[in-house]
Amino acid sequence: MPEPSMYREEIIQALKAGETVNEVANRFPVSRRTVERYAKQLEEGKLEQKEKPSREREGGKLATVTAKQPAPVVFVLGERKIELDPEALYESYLLYEDIKLRCLLTDSFSNVLRDGIALLWQLLVKQ
Repeated sequence: MPEPSMYREEIIQALKAGETVNEVANRFPVSRRTVERYAKQLEEGKLEQKEKPSREREGGKLATVTAKQPAPVVFVLGERKIELDPEALYESYLLYEDIKLRCLLTDSFSNVLRDGIALLWQLLVKQ
């Protein structure tokens, strides 16, 4: 049996959201056959998206993430709710992947996002 793709969770989410096999295969650097295999397993109920454990801090949850299609992704941090547009987040991820391939970037998407926001803040404060 083939080894699962590192994009497995994202592919499953896209298929569950109603994207076609062609659309998903074009979005991710995997073969069309891989996407077809995941789609077939989803149809047969053999494939469920793995839940990622949430980070814990001082006995409570650091943050939770919820997403109901087609609503934005919502991060709940204490009393604060942070909404992200999935399309904008995906476009950001595609840019990150392109930069990663061209520049041999090794940082994670989360680290690059955090560092980008910090740099933007520094530029805004200087003005």
